[in-house]
Amino acid sequence: MTHILNLKKCRLPNLNVVVCGGSGAASAVAAWERAQLSDPALRVFTFATGPAGGPRGVRGRRPPPPAAAPRAFYVNGQLAPDITLRRGLKYEFKVLGGNDPHSAQRYHPLVVTEDAAGGLQRDTEPDMRARRVLAGCVRPRRGRLAPAAAGPACDADRARDADPRRDAAFQTFRAFNRSLLWRCGPGLVAATLVVAPNTSWPDLVYYNSFTHAGTAPHRTARPAALCWLATSMGGRIFVVDRHRRSARRETGAAGATGPPRPLALLLVALAAVAAGVHPALPLLPAR
Repeated sequence: MTHILNLKKCRLPNLNVVVCGGSGAASAVAAWERAQLSDPALRVFTFATGPAGGPRGVRGRRPPPPAAAPRAFYVNGQLAPDITLRRGLKYEFKVLGGNDPHSAQRYHPLVVTEDAAGGLQRDTEPDMRARRVLAGCVRPRRGRLAPAAAGPACDADRARDADPRRDAAFQTFRAFNRSLLWRCGPGLVAATLVVAPNTSWPDLVYYNSFTHAGTAPHRTARPAALCWLATSMGGRIFVVDRHRRSARRETGAAGATGPPRPLALLLVALAAVAAGVHPALPLLPAR
């Protein structure tokens, strides 16, 4: 199904670089459930990258992202999940999104911002400084913001003979995730981003890529403005004063008491990589 972009729907109107929203016919398939990482005991989150899942993945969610990237962040093995953080606590985000600034596909430093767009690298210097960045950037006295959390790449991909157009054939994210192969180089040491939400943080913020691979500018009717097709790789962070005990998924979570076994193995391996221990990450079987 063709996804038509409406260039008239732009966000961040106060910036010279604004974000275009997507429009068009609704997807004919239901999106996979969105995982909720809301366990009060969670203090460490590991960010790797992988396929965004097509119309059942990030693109099919409601509310929809500005536009869907071909890749997305996998947090603790889940596809761009919602995260819940509590004010007054400190968390460690272990970033394995790629640290090669010469590769658009393998350079995804992590940032936490007040808006959903991400892609700070594409902003002009004044616009970059006008956006509220809560974590993930260094603010020099002069010049552009610099990313603070760029770790080596640990990513998932489809099998070599898999057709990305067939992503929607998987009825659940669990089944899709089992088909992926994880590739993480030996000796990986994740970049650590310390995140400490406080009373100045709004109730809803976003994690995203500093760069956003695969975007392109389009001229708008507004003078001197570029409408960026920002491809959202990240997701939402809910900031609370007190945790709720429910840790169910957004939909279809009844009876789910834990992650599937291949995902559990992956989580253990990612945690080991983040801690500086370097086991061979399991390649999830294609099923």
